[in-house]
Amino acid sequence: MLTLDGPGSQKGQRSPKVDTGIIECVSVNNNDHRAFFAVKSYLVEVDLNRLEVVSRESFKRSITALSTVHDGVPLTVGTSLGIHLQDFRARARAPHDVVERLDASPRDDADVLKAVFDPKPLPPYAALYQPTPTISILHLPRTESPDIVSDDIYVSGLSSNILHYDRRKFPSIVGTIHSGAQIKSLTSLPCPFSTHDAELRRRGELSAKHVARMKSTGQGQTLIAGGGYKTRGSLEIYGLSTAAESAGQEMLHNSAMKNRTAASATILSVTNHGTKIGQERANDDNILFWTGEKLGMVSFTTPLFKAKDFEVADSEAATEDGERKRVYKDGMRKALAWQADEVRFMGTSGMGMA
Repeated sequence: MLTLDGPGSQKGQRSPKVDTGIIECVSVNNNDHRAFFAVKSYLVEVDLNRLEVVSRESFKRSITALSTVHDGVPLTVGTSLGIHLQDFRARARAPHDVVERLDASPRDDADVLKAVFDPKPLPPYAALYQPTPTISILHLPRTESPDIVSDDIYVSGLSSNILHYDRRKFPSIVGTIHSGAQIKSLTSLPCPFSTHDAELRRRGELSAKHVARMKSTGQGQTLIAGGGYKTRGSLEIYGLSTAAESAGQEMLHNSAMKNRTAASATILSVTNHGTKIGQERANDDNILFWTGEKLGMVSFTTPLFKAKDFEVADSEAATEDGERKRVYKDGMRKALAWQADEVRFMGTSGMGMA
């Protein structure tokens, strides 16, 4: 049991507002073997080695999105009310001396008044101009060190804008990107993007000298966004300046490419694999998973494969030999059919043997 809510919880905090709908988020810290689970308005940290709750935090609204856990930076938590920075290094320890009972008696008046008139201020958060559930949070990595994240945070939700925050200036918004679509997922590439260069590359008109110059002098990153636009899947690419040296300057360049018909349905998730972009649509029932050694796919409808798909493919010589046998059989069948027709014709003409 990750959390207990109700009269006997003895949390001693303000009563959170529960939004409609069931939302579950998980973020795993592979280095420390910790996992963060969002259950309604509670953020629960679990030690995966011992399967024990080590900390628990409560928010005023239901948690709708969690960022990836990175060393040295706080966890970004998104709700329908705003964006929070949760430093999991300063944990609120779960009490071990208090036994939580489902059949506990209701709290007394002192506990109720303490929860209502709690003098402890809420941690700073970035309030959203239009309160909508946060869907995706991206910590932009550094250009020179993709394994280390920068201070730039990009947030998307049900609104048509992608919000840009700087962790050093939080909770102020340092920039916005107007998308026009409902962005469901964000990812990035550690290389710059230019609409002009992309068109030249698509037509094969980039010279080797120009490509070498782009690799040596190009600075910046590429922001990839996937979502929905008028019941269709939208895939968008934005060119960003170098995050590490931005110093609060405008991150968005005049380079953007939008494909409003990238999929027949809303794109729910987008990721990059090398130079390729992978996406997951709403009308697909397949789940792609990676165990670190093998890649697999799970389907919940019709079978993805048949038995013959796993048979050893015939060689080219065997295929040609089989084709010759098929042609020979067809020729013999036609010859026997012609002979049978000839025998029947001779019999009906009275020319048969007596």
